[in-house]
Amino acid sequence: MTGISHFTTKDLDAIFNTLKRSSVGYDDLFYRLHSSGLRTPQNSYPPYNKIKVNEEHVKFEIALAGWSKDDIEVTTQTNLLTIKSKSSNDTSDVNYVHRGVATRTFTRTINLCDDQEIGEVSFENGLLTINIHKIVPDHQKLKVYEIK
Repeated sequence: MTGISHFTTKDLDAIFNTLKRSSVGYDDLFYRLHSSGLRTPQNSYPPYNKIKVNEEHVKFEIALAGWSKDDIEVTTQTNLLTIKSKSSNDTSDVNYVHRGVATRTFTRTINLCDDQEIGEVSFENGLLTINIHKIVPDHQKLKVYEIK
């Protein structure tokens, strides 16, 4: 059994403080972990799927029924992918008997590693799909050498 199993979520502040004192060059990582929602969980709207296609490709599918692609903005800045509504898709003039399709404003953020880039972003049938690719430098790819 390792010592790590004795830690609980109550110990996170102490762990981060210790790591910050004894590490160099990880400040950005600590900031991203802290701002990623460890302390304040994100709202569950809109629902999404995270699909691992292979070791170098991840796909996010975000369910946005009732939205059009013109009402949604996808941006990246400083390793942070942000998906947000441009404005509320409110149809307050409609007299709903039951309203089960939510169209309230939203912002969802996803942390990206330094070696990830956004590929194709598409919107079809109420499903926003964002392809994220891992960039593998040539010197890290598998190479088979001829033996002479």
